[in-house]
Amino acid sequence: MGDYGIKVTQPGYDVSTAIPNQLVFSSKYQTLKVFSQGSGTITDSGRTITVAHNLGYVPFFLVHSGTDPVYVADYVDSDDLVINPVARAITGACGISRNIIAYADTSNLYIVAQADFGYDIAWPLCDTAAYRNDNYANEDPTPATGFVEVGKTAADGLNYGAYRFLTVNVAQGTTIAKAIMEIHVGGVNGSNQVKMRIWGINEDNTAEFDTGTFATARGKTTASVDYDFNPSVGSFYQITVTSLVQEILNRAGWVSGNQLGIMLWDNGTTQDGSWYEDEFTSICGTYCANTSLRILESNTLTSYKYTIFLNKAED
Repeated sequence: MGDYGIKVTQPGYDVSTAIPNQLVFSSKYQTLKVFSQGSGTITDSGRTITVAHNLGYVPFFLVHSGTDPVYVADYVDSDDLVINPVARAITGACGISRNIIAYADTSNLYIVAQADFGYDIAWPLCDTAAYRNDNYANEDPTPATGFVEVGKTAADGLNYGAYRFLTVNVAQGTTIAKAIMEIHVGGVNGSNQVKMRIWGINEDNTAEFDTGTFATARGKTTASVDYDFNPSVGSFYQITVTSLVQEILNRAGWVSGNQLGIMLWDNGTTQDGSWYEDEFTSICGTYCANTSLRILESNTLTSYKYTIFLNKAED
């Protein structure tokens, strides 16, 4: 007899047996009162939107993203309304953070496009020895496949390497905002700084490295970038390769879903200094958890709308 009040159900439900998510209204629950509303866009250069409310407590809120996601499972999309103060996190393969999260404290609402949101990400396939030979190449000085090494060692002299990134889903001629190659260092020889010059492999659809012309002997893009660093075992390093990736995407024969190659040459490393990647893992389905290519097609990532309520969620 204690279940008094007013209830209104959605069409097709019996009001006497309806559960809460089948109701449109119930006097049992507190009515939300709007404090403020707004909208805007999130860009790559401003991935965190901070909206001041200064209520002195954590309020309930709604955040509505305008993104039509490519990876539905990895995004908070336009069908998801966030109504709690805790940051939501939906983690995809390899721990990639492709989603938008929203959370509040006693002063502000935060809407955050996480690090990988908006990026198309490609890896070399490496979960078998055959795949490693297809997609990783090294010349030290004898051409070999299955691993990458760059630098200069007393034992081998100069070392050159190459990666073949699979299924790059960017249309021909797309003007991209940014391309980043994130390399993984599996091991280090010596302690000197490694100096590299990086080109794209000038092919519409980069062929496997263990057939035809060897990777480091293939045609190079006109564009190149230099990168000098002191490698540390187990670390990741982000190298901006926008110009050379753009040159490949602009090729008349490029098709979305093609394979894209990048080669790395020594550029004056003092002996002994080199890094290598041959400790491959396969924790991400059929891909590796190490070197990747990340392409951002547009600096404008998504639109958003928010509503902040006067109702208190937490002190």
